[in-house]
Amino acid sequence: MHKRIAAAIAALTSLALLFASCSSEEIVSDSIKLPADTLAARPDGSIPILTGDQTARLRGNIDRGFRLETYYTLGSGEAWPGDGIDGYEYLNDMLAFYSEENVREIQVYIYLKEYYDRDLDQHALDQMKAFFEYIRSKGMSMVLRFAYESDQNSEYAPKQKQLLRHIEQLGEWINQNLDLWYDTVTVFQIGMIGAWGEFGSSNVRYNRGKIVNAVCAMVPENTYIQGRYMVVTQEADEEYAARVGYHNDFLVGRPHPWNTAGGNNDSEEYQEFEQTNKYRLNDGEMPWAGGTQEPDEYVDGKKLIQQLYEHHMTTFSLEHNYREFIKGGAQPESYYNIMRYRREMLSLDDVKALGVPYYDAYFTDADGNPIQHSIYDYIADFLGYHLVLSDLSVQSGASSAVSLMVTNYGFGAPLNVSDAELVLIDASGNEESYPLAGLDVKTLCTYGQQTLTAEIPHTLDGYTIGVRFNRHGGYHIQTANALGYENGVNVIRGA
Repeated sequence: MHKRIAAAIAALTSLALLFASCSSEEIVSDSIKLPADTLAARPDGSIPILTGDQTARLRGNIDRGFRLETYYTLGSGEAWPGDGIDGYEYLNDMLAFYSEENVREIQVYIYLKEYYDRDLDQHALDQMKAFFEYIRSKGMSMVLRFAYESDQNSEYAPKQKQLLRHIEQLGEWINQNLDLWYDTVTVFQIGMIGAWGEFGSSNVRYNRGKIVNAVCAMVPENTYIQGRYMVVTQEADEEYAARVGYHNDFLVGRPHPWNTAGGNNDSEEYQEFEQTNKYRLNDGEMPWAGGTQEPDEYVDGKKLIQQLYEHHMTTFSLEHNYREFIKGGAQPESYYNIMRYRREMLSLDDVKALGVPYYDAYFTDADGNPIQHSIYDYIADFLGYHLVLSDLSVQSGASSAVSLMVTNYGFGAPLNVSDAELVLIDASGNEESYPLAGLDVKTLCTYGQQTLTAEIPHTLDGYTIGVRFNRHGGYHIQTANALGYENGVNVIRGA
């Protein structure tokens, strides 16, 4: 891992030259451009809301939040290619190291380096299935990428014919293991080409548009996709474009030429990025500590929050610039920006001034007293979706009806949710469920609100009423409401 960090930092200068073409101009804007999202209606509080001293429990929701990072090499079973460390051992060490953070997401690099010049064999496919099953056993989901080259200018780049053959094989494997895929994959990164599968430079010339669209065709239709730069995402054909989002691996709280859409807010690339990113699943990371290019390595946490909101970020690396060790040994905590964010506090007035999402109850405790949150906690809570249920209306009789409103306060939309259902629980604990109409996760963006309705062919007397949001893959979502959450059901009214 240390070699990987050092190599990444050493490569920053060459990457700047490599991706200069990704921005139409070398202009860097003075500041980020905040979204103009607004709340249409104030929730009425008819369903109690979690206060800010209780919302950490929402970090158990999958498909959002801080993420870790790990690697697995098909063939040898190593983590990083050639490091001699077993991939499972490395993963378990990572989970132990970050156990306090309760992270559910993990970026996984599957390295195909040992197969760069031959087809994947059954051993490799069986290894991949076993590794996915292990991720599932840990209750985690992946930001997934395939890669060949573990450093720049390596000799392990496949020829285009072999790369396309691998994509074909992987597509067949996915179709044969579709339930496992949905259980374990949050989003798929286009990857494949260049160092770390970042779709950068390679010693082999590719028809990159063909590769992008072959990858998009390989990925199941309910899985969102990400590309590192606009020159990558713009290659996707129209049939795939609506689910191709962005992975930005150089977030420093200000526009930068290495950002996904470059550093110029007036460029055509940025305009496209701004218009589409709220409807995508987006991932990001800071540079490794020592590689930010900022004075004294300082990244302003409040400005970073604004940038995460600007990007409608769903997942964000906790491994970068948190507590990694580089440059010959441990640095003081102040050297690592995310570590520093655990001590820097935000008040309600602060987030209002920043123009980022919030609701009043998040800044109060159970007794109604004002509280503050650390920058770290705010980021952990508002990455991706953050749902609140309200405006409950119940009409009970021989035929009954229930309606309620869902509001999303998170940076991103809950795009992996497949549907919602009203759940009735009787005194014996038996459940019955009815579909909730009105949910459109593709438009449930920041401050988005939707009215959900269900019809029930009997009285509601004696039933506890709840809502269950179902995710592709069998997980469920807890909302920021206070009447209880069990077996995936958010209680909205007691019996």
